[in-house]
Amino acid sequence: MRGSLPVYLAIVCCVGIGLLGCSESSSKPEQYEANHAPGVPTIDTAGGAPDDGETGCSISETLHWQCSDPDGDALTYDVYFGQTNPPVAVSTGQAAMSYDPGALQYDTDYYWKIVAEDQDNETASSDVWSFTTMTQPTETVSTPDIPTGPAGGETMQSLAYTTGGATSNLGHSVEYRFDWGDGSYSAWAVSTSESHSWSTAGTYSIKAQARCASHTGVESAWSAAADVVISEAAEIVTTPGDVSGPATGTTIQTLNYSTTSPAISNLGHVVEYRYDWGDGSYSSWSVSNGASHNWTAAGSYEVRAQARCRDHISVVSDWTAALTVTITEVTETVTKPTITTHPEYVDLGDQANFVAQYASSNLGHSLEYQWDYGDGTISSWEPLSGSYSLGAHSYSVVGAYEVKARARCAVHTDVESDWSNAVTVNVVAGAETVSTPYIYEPDTEEEKTIQQGESITLRQTGASSNLGHELEYRFDFGDGYISPWSWEYYATYSGYGAIGDYEVKAQARCRDHIDIESAWSDAITIHVLLAESITRPDVSGPATGVVGELITFTTSGSTSDLGHDLEYRLYISTSSSSLGNPTDWTTMDNLTYTFTQARTWYVRVQARCVTHTYAESPPSYPPHSIVISNP
Repeated sequence: MRGSLPVYLAIVCCVGIGLLGCSESSSKPEQYEANHAPGVPTIDTAGGAPDDGETGCSISETLHWQCSDPDGDALTYDVYFGQTNPPVAVSTGQAAMSYDPGALQYDTDYYWKIVAEDQDNETASSDVWSFTTMTQPTETVSTPDIPTGPAGGETMQSLAYTTGGATSNLGHSVEYRFDWGDGSYSAWAVSTSESHSWSTAGTYSIKAQARCASHTGVESAWSAAADVVISEAAEIVTTPGDVSGPATGTTIQTLNYSTTSPAISNLGHVVEYRYDWGDGSYSSWSVSNGASHNWTAAGSYEVRAQARCRDHISVVSDWTAALTVTITEVTETVTKPTITTHPEYVDLGDQANFVAQYASSNLGHSLEYQWDYGDGTISSWEPLSGSYSLGAHSYSVVGAYEVKARARCAVHTDVESDWSNAVTVNVVAGAETVSTPYIYEPDTEEEKTIQQGESITLRQTGASSNLGHELEYRFDFGDGYISPWSWEYYATYSGYGAIGDYEVKAQARCRDHIDIESAWSDAITIHVLLAESITRPDVSGPATGVVGELITFTTSGSTSDLGHDLEYRLYISTSSSSLGNPTDWTTMDNLTYTFTQARTWYVRVQARCVTHTYAESPPSYPPHSIVISNP
C-alpha cells in the first residue's frame, strides 16, 4: 500500500483539477498509511546463542537473535551486554543479528538485551536475558615424548636432544626442560631442543618434562628416559694464536707480547702459557696469555709461545710460529734537571741555598750535578743528596744573578745534560724596610658587625720586606688589646665585652730583624651590638597533604631573652639532614606553604628578633615530615 502513494496522489490531483479547477476549495488527498514498530527481538538459540538462564556456558559464546519488521523495513540493532543488570550498550546501529563479546570469564553471570530500530526511529526492546559461564576446569599438561638424540659421546662434547608432544588441556602454550641425569637440568624454554655436555664418563638417563607457560606450577610427569653413554676423551691443548707485539726495540725497553687467540683444552680445563724469548730464557707459566721481556744485548731474537693444561701439565701444545724481534743498542742520554727551590733575595755575604732535581739517565745510571751561580763561579761535580742536588753560595757583590744546574752520568762522565732553567737571585744590602699591610677581611659591613661576646677573625696582607725576608704580624683590636706577634697573617678575637664601635689596625715586621716594623695599616671599624639569645622554636602541622594545597604549620616555644618580639620563617627540604630553602620572614606564628611536587618533605622553623634581626635562633629540630600526594 505504501508503495502506491505517488500514483494515488497524482490521480487525486488530476481529478481535483478536472472537477474543481484547482480552486482553493479543493478537498485534500488521503493521508499516508501509518508505520509500525519492529517486532520484539528473540534469542536465536538455533544460531548458537545461549538460552535465557542457561548455565555452564562456554567462555567464547556468540550472541544471536531474530527480529523482523511488519512493514518490511530494514532494521538496526543496539546491543547491551555485561556483568551488571541492566547491561550497558556495547554496540549501536549494527545491521548484523549477532555479536561476539570476546573472551569471557569463568563462572560469571552475564546479562544482555537487544533494541531493534526501523528507519522511522520506531524501536522495540527485548527482555533482559542472562546466562552463566562454566566453572574453570583444572589444567593438566600431558607427558612429553622420550628425548631423541645421540646414544653416545665423549666428555666435554656438546650433544643435542629433542622432545615434544606435550599439550595443555586448556590449549595453553607449554615449556620444556631436560633432566640430564648428572644432577643438572636445562632451563625451562619453549624450545623442544637443548644441548648438554658431561664432564665425567658414565651412562646417563635423559628425561623431559613440560609445564604450562602461563601457569608454571602446572607440570607434566617426566617422560621415559633415554640413555647416553659418555666415554672419557683424550685431552688436547690447541696451539695459541701467533705471537703479537713489537718487532723492534732497544736494550733499555721492556716489550710486551701476547697471542692473537687463546689456546683451548678440549676438556674445558684452564690453560697457561709461556714464552721462549730466543735468548736462552723463558717466561714463567701463567694463565695470562701475555708476557714482557727486556733484552740487554743487541741482536735478533725468535719469540714463540706455548700452552699447557694447568691441571695436567704434561699436556702441552705445539709452539707457535716465531716472531723475529730486532733489538738495537741505545746511546745514553741525561735529561736536564729543574731548579725547584731558590731564594728570591739574599743579604750580601749570606749563603744562598738552591735545590735541583728530576734529571735522569735513559739507562737508569746514577747522576752527578754541577752549579753555575751566575757570578763566574761553577761548582765541582757532586753526587745527589737523596733524590736531589743541593747548591750553596755566598755573593760578594750586590746585584741580580742567573743560577742554573746541569747533570751528568756518574758512570760515563762524558754524558752530560743541558743546563737547567735559570732562576734569579737578588743580592741586596742596606737598610731594611717593611711595607704597610692592609686588612682585607672582614670586608662588608655585615661581616664587620658582631654581637657582644661573639668572636671575629681578621686577615691582613700586602706587607713585604725589601730584602725578601719573612714577616710576622699583629693586630690592634681597638679596645686596648694588641695581639702578640705571630707568623700567622690572621687572628681571631672574642674579647669585646661592651657594645660600641672599635677601630682595628694591623702591622707587620721582619721576622729576622724584629726592630724593622711597618707602619700601622688604615683602620677598619668593628661594630659590636647588644647580645641577644633566641631559643629554638618547635613546629607542628599535618602529616599529609596534596600538591597545590595551602598548608599551615604552627610554631611555638621560641623566645628572646630580652623579651623582644619575634618573626619566623620556614625551611623546606627533601632531606631530613639538610635545611633546604627558606621562605620570607613573617611575624605570624602560623606559616603557610604550597607544595608543588608529590613526595616526602621536611619542614623546619627559625625565629629571629624583629628589632635586632641579626639575632637568630637555631632551626627547629627534629624536622616535621609531611607526605605530599597528587590530587
